Amino acid sequence: MSKLQSRDRTRKRKPNISSKNNSVFKTLGVKYDGIGTSEPKPRWNLLPWDVIEQVTKILTMGAEKYADDNWKYVPDAKERYISALQRHFMSYWKSTHGSTNSEESYDNESGLNHLFHLLCCGIFLAWFEMQEGKTEKPKIEKVENQ
Repeated sequence: MSKLQSRDRTRKRKPNISSKNNSVFKTLGVKYDGIGTSEPKPRWNLLPWDVIEQVTKILTMGAEKYADDNWKYVPDAKERYISALQRHFMSYWKSTHGSTNSEESYDNESGLNHLFHLLCCGIFLAWFEMQEGKTEKPKIEKVENQ
């Protein structure tokens, strides 16, 4: 066997990705690294971008009215955003259950559906939770009785 043939046999082969039947295309969100391990990666394509755009409009209005990222510096922010989230939910709920007219589905100031404001408040609350390291359930180690 020649040196060239020997070298070709030891070379790692890249996966054939020319066919859509190949397992690389079937992973849907799991990246194949060619070594046999995989890691999950976020599937950004699953986000409803038209909804995200509405939340971005609310953020833009807030930045124009106050300042960029001003929502991070509101005193008692978590309590206030929880309250605002609840108010927007109740306005939405009342408008969908007949206790008020359907125009009440929309915020008076922005003209956008209360659900988008609710999502915005939820994003703010999630950000504060992340800053406090509270986004993952704590691991509790089992303690054996002695």
